[in-house]
Formats: sequence, structure tokens, C-alpha cells
Amino acid sequence: MFATLTTTQTVDSLIKSLPTVIRAAGDDAHVVEAAAMAAWRNAAGAGLRSHAQPIALSGQTMIVAVPDAAWQKQLGFLKAELLFRINNLLGRRLVTDIELRIDSRLRQKPTEPSHPSDELETDFPLELLSAARAIKDEQLSQKFLRAAATTLKLQERRKKQT
Repeated sequence: MFATLTTTQTVDSLIKSLPTVIRAAGDDAHVVEAAAMAAWRNAAGAGLRSHAQPIALSGQTMIVAVPDAAWQKQLGFLKAELLFRINNLLGRRLVTDIELRIDSRLRQKPTEPSHPSDELETDFPLELLSAARAIKDEQLSQKFLRAAATTLKLQERRKKQT
């Protein structure tokens, strides 16, 4: 009988194979770039994907587009963590820096959801997004973000009342 893999299991298997693929390709620059892009998407997680998109790997610098200066500044604080995660997925230190470039085309329209199935607001502090990414169970991660959203809304209402 064949085991059925979920999409998450399949992606995880592919991500885990990145070091082997890079070695098999003889460290070909195009393969390293494609692997680094895949590693970025996995390391950044769903919460950041629509706000920070990899453009290219220039030497050992990952160039990432962000929608505005606020995202640029906030992700600047997460560079070390993201570099660690990316290189961990690649099996060795192939990316040494992340350059964050502003691209206003990434700004979402107010009525446009960040993901078709995502009912959550996208204006979470990066600390919350990072904490949610650390939760392996996707449903639990979404519940965490919903609880955080409710708490943030209550705090805003209380501020307005005072």
C-alpha cells in the first residue's frame, strides 16, 4: 500500500533535499539561486510572503522586495534570523546578506486580502508573525493570530475610550 503525502509533507521533503540538489549540481549559480529563493519562501513563512518577495541572489546577497520603508526597517531587524534559517535549509552558508529594496507594487489594496483563504488582518507586529511562524501546526498558528487580532482590537478600543 502506498503512503499518501500531504502538500506540506511534499514541500518539506523538497526543502530538505536542497543541500543534496545543490551539491549534485556542482554549486551551479542558477541552482543555488533557485534553492535560495525556495529557502527564503520557507524561512519567511506565509505571514511574510506577500510582503517580502525574493528578487535575485547577487553573489551571496539575497535581494528582497518589500512594499515600504516600514517593512524594510522591521525586516532589517529580522535579517540575522532569516539568514540563519535560509542557510540552515541550504545546508551551509550560501547567503551572507539580505538587501531589502522598496517596491511599491507590493502594497496591497485596502480591499484585497493578503491570501484568498486568509480572513485575518495583515497589520500584525512582526514579533507576532514571527511567533506564529514558529508554531508548526498551521491551524494552531491561525488560531494564535486570530486571538492576537482580537486582543489588539480590544486594546485599540480601550485607548479610544480613555
